Amino acid sequence: MKNTFLSAIIALFIGATVNAQSTVDSIAAKYKLLPMPAPLTVEKTFPVLGSYQLASGTPGAVSAPATTAPATTTAPTATDSNASQTAPVTAQAPATVATEATPSVTITLDSVNKGIVWIDGLPEGKFKAYLKKSPTTYRIVSQKTNLGKEIPEGTLYYDVQANALNIALGKPYNEEDPTAVFAVNAPSTEVAATSTASTKSKSAKQKTKVTFYTASKVITEPATSTEAQGGGTDHDQQ
Repeated sequence: MKNTFLSAIIALFIGATVNAQSTVDSIAAKYKLLPMPAPLTVEKTFPVLGSYQLASGTPGAVSAPATTAPATTTAPTATDSNASQTAPVTAQAPATVATEATPSVTITLDSVNKGIVWIDGLPEGKFKAYLKKSPTTYRIVSQKTNLGKEIPEGTLYYDVQANALNIALGKPYNEEDPTAVFAVNAPSTEVAATSTASTKSKSAKQKTKVTFYTASKVITEPATSTEAQGGGTDHDQQ
């Protein structure tokens, strides 16, 4: 009698275990565990932050100077006493090596107010912009830069898809359509450039100069290093 009772308990326990395992397997088949998302960094929260490059020749664009390799001279070859001619001396022409342009504009986050960014590197000097529409649209208020220059109100917009920075100075910020001001500039190419446009005020009937800046973001990829595996090929020396 006791053996029958114990057998029944063991069978019930085994059945419950099998049933629980089948439930776990069915859940695993329906749902897949996704990897944990990468931590949210400041750059991802405020994608406008970073370094930008204006086109060469544009006011404010800074390019690294080219370096010139020194000329090399080939010494004459040694000759026998009976030789009548010696090898001529040949000189190699200087080679100019162009280096990459350095970032000319940087945008950093204010240390106190996360809704303020600082733009540095333009001819006007360093000035600030206020976040209006997260995460890439900012209003530039009329202010005096670190160089003592007065700048008018404007708009800063960062195009995430094109990695392009757009700045317009001289036209009030448009609350309804902040990026409409850049349609006036409408650059025909994607290269960074600076241009000016004149708009006419209906009330004062005066022309207002609007200065546009566009620049490409300098994307820095994390450096990765791989170690070579396996031994190298030995070469017989003769």
